[in-house]
Amino acid sequence: AFYAPDAVLMPPNQPAIVGRENIRVALQGMMDAGVTSLKLETIEIGSAGELAWERARYTLSMTPPGGVPIQDVGKSLVVFRRQPNGTWRAIVDMYSSDQPAQ
Repeated sequence: AFYAPDAVLMPPNQPAIVGRENIRVALQGMMDAGVTSLKLETIEIGSAGELAWERARYTLSMTPPGGVPIQDVGKSLVVFRRQPNGTWRAIVDMYSSDQPAQ
């Protein structure tokens, strides 16, 4: 319920993922790949009319099956839109690592 039905997830180094169900499948794939924790720290929030945004930092830990543990730190930007029923849902979720490209 975090995402609007027409939301877009924009992960680094991949095409955009469109639609709540496709986003759910992609996030489940991350969990299945060994994500063990995700910490989000809000840096800034704001709003204008029917839109709001959150700028944040993240720390992600994962241990791929049979692999070496990995920790990633990066930033994210989420845009929310007020829905007709008054709730807020994410319409764009974009994140990128602070690590150099490999």
